[in-house]
Amino acid sequence: MSLADLVYSVTTGPEWRRRLLTPVALVIVAGLLLLLGSGSLLTDRALGLPRLFPEGLGLAIGILLVVAGLSFHLWCVVLFKKTPGGGGIGVPFNSSVDMADALRSLS
Repeated sequence: MSLADLVYSVTTGPEWRRRLLTPVALVIVAGLLLLLGSGSLLTDRALGLPRLFPEGLGLAIGILLVVAGLSFHLWCVVLFKKTPGGGGIGVPFNSSVDMADALRSLS
C-alpha cells in the first residue's frame, strides 16, 4: 500500500480510523517541526552565522509569533467543534465538500 493509498483510505474511511491516526499525525508533525528547528540552529552554528536580531528583540518577535499561531490554532479548533454532525476532529481528514458544507452552515 502506497502512502497515497493510506491517506485516501483514512480520509474516506470510517471515523474510528481517523481518530486512531490523529495521534500518529501529531507525532509526525511535531517531529518534523523539532527536526526543522534544531537543524536550522545547528546549521547556523556550523556556518558561524551571526544572530538576526538582538536577543531581547528576537525573543519578543518569537513570543508574538507563538501567540499569533496559538490564536489561529484555537480559532480552527473552535470552528471544528461548531461543525454539525459531531464536531469534527483536529486534523483536516475531512473531504473538501464536507468542510465547505460545514462552513456554509456556520454563516
